[in-house]
Amino acid sequence: MENTKRTQEFIKSGGKGWSDEQRKELDRGYEFSNKLHLHIESFYMFAKILLDKIAQAIYFYFGNSKTMFQSHHDMIGRIQSYVSERGLIPIPEPLLNRMKQLQELVSDFRDDVITHQYSPRAMKATMFNYTTGETWMMDHRIEPKEGDKQRESMPITQLIKLIDDYIAEIINYLLANKDRAYLGEIKS
Repeated sequence: MENTKRTQEFIKSGGKGWSDEQRKELDRGYEFSNKLHLHIESFYMFAKILLDKIAQAIYFYFGNSKTMFQSHHDMIGRIQSYVSERGLIPIPEPLLNRMKQLQELVSDFRDDVITHQYSPRAMKATMFNYTTGETWMMDHRIEPKEGDKQRESMPITQLIKLIDDYIAEIINYLLANKDRAYLGEIKS
């Protein structure tokens, strides 16, 4: 961010001709931005894996059922049937809402914007807030058409907080149903 601030200040000052040091500063900015962008994309890849592992852990913890799921996406659509078949306490509405929220914020964003983005007009930008230091990604189109939508991810620090809260809620749900665990008696 400091690199970008210095480069922008030079541009705003009406500076003419770039010195060798200013060109190096600009090149470092490209390098920083590319690395940050790759870190954000990597975060989404691993966060999606984490959500899938949470779904798999729930299935492993409570055991087989007619209703199966191996991914977070599958779990959301099938969790109510699974809970009923396994005789578990119903999933609290806030937890169900958190599942859906993270599906949209992590998995859907990763799938739609990062992994399966096929439009040749797609542009991704790495965004940041100078004041808070938060970073995120934006997806937009060159020469946007009527149906095109600009999408922004949530700042990573905020997303990490939501995931942390989700993990705590899942653990609480597991503990509330520990007497129904397939793994046998689990003592808290």
